[in-house]
Amino acid sequence: MSKELTASQRAFHANLEDPRHGTQNGYANLRCRCDRCRAANTDYCRDLRTARASRIVPERLHGTVNAYSNYRCRCSQCRAAYNESRRTGRSRSLQTRELAEKMYEDYRSGMSISDVASAYGVSKSTVYYGFRAADLPLLRHHWMPTSALYFDYCCGMSLEDVAQKWDVSVNTVRNRFRDAGFALRQRPKKQKRSQANPFTGPRNTSALKEANLTRCNWAAQEHSEAWKAALPVSDERQSQVIRLRLEHPDWPLSRIGEEMDPPASKDTVSALLRRARIRGNELLKVAS
Repeated sequence: MSKELTASQRAFHANLEDPRHGTQNGYANLRCRCDRCRAANTDYCRDLRTARASRIVPERLHGTVNAYSNYRCRCSQCRAAYNESRRTGRSRSLQTRELAEKMYEDYRSGMSISDVASAYGVSKSTVYYGFRAADLPLLRHHWMPTSALYFDYCCGMSLEDVAQKWDVSVNTVRNRFRDAGFALRQRPKKQKRSQANPFTGPRNTSALKEANLTRCNWAAQEHSEAWKAALPVSDERQSQVIRLRLEHPDWPLSRIGEEMDPPASKDTVSALLRRARIRGNELLKVAS
């Protein structure tokens, strides 16, 4: 289907005094088909063929349809290539039509387009356009009222099942229901998990405090030797953190940061202790 004319093209067609009438531009770009524009396009195509025929045929193109059609070469090689392409094209078109007619017989026997496509190993679009190219009309589903589709849907079938039964798309079924004012079923909401999530319930603060205290004591005992080894070579701020940790192994990092002068954040305390631990382990390894 050709595209609709634009406003500028319609204005050009209406104004016969426009100087662009009688030019190849008026025929090709502005899509005018008056006598002057047709004559201009004919002259343009004739000059183009003459100029192309006057050129020397490249050696690599001899024996091709391009040389026969565009360069108008009539040597034996180009003639043979052109004749072969005509025979191949006719045989291909005959084979395509025979296949389309065979598929159409199955289609008229009661098979849907989807079934035909599955039987021949092609897509639904290939079947549809094959019927269209062979001028084979499709069956009109006048026997498919919307009420029948909605009856199947109300009986518990899903939109996909209804579409597959009537050999239409899901969008076709949905649009028919919408145009007829039929309501669709609400999708069931996802049920919540019956298993209780321990992280969503109320926190057991006493258990958390006990776990944190146990972890602090374990860290103080595990890394105390490394911190003691790093204490003599540490700066004033890192030494302050190490002393507070060794003197108060049950304190959380936030409490140690509050007792420092000046105060520090929990992340700063953790970074200072980590660097001290790494440095102390290196010193212990060298000493051993």
